[in-house]
Amino acid sequence: MIKFIKKAVNPDSLNVIGSIQPDLTREILDSMIQTMKEGKFDWDKAKENDGFIEIWEVNGNRYLANGNHRYYAAEHLGINIPKAQIIIIDKGNIEVPTFLRENMNIID
Repeated sequence: MIKFIKKAVNPDSLNVIGSIQPDLTREILDSMIQTMKEGKFDWDKAKENDGFIEIWEVNGNRYLANGNHRYYAAEHLGINIPKAQIIIIDKGNIEVPTFLRENMNIID
């Protein structure tokens, strides 16, 4: 089942505990944070180029599957992610590698 988030939402309210990707790139993350801070980040263009911020529910827990940098930049700044940017997909009990926040890396 796919759930489309149709309103602006604070990332903290989504209860994401990690990701299916272990790494974030510092340069990309810092650039997004700065652009968002200046109010110049184009959310629609980012979605057009890179897809939705996709959250998978796996065994009852939520993990980022796409859009990690956008999600974490917004979370870092405490800003809402605009409407129609996020989808949540229930993946049931599939076997997929997952990485908790504390086990993720920010690479240079």
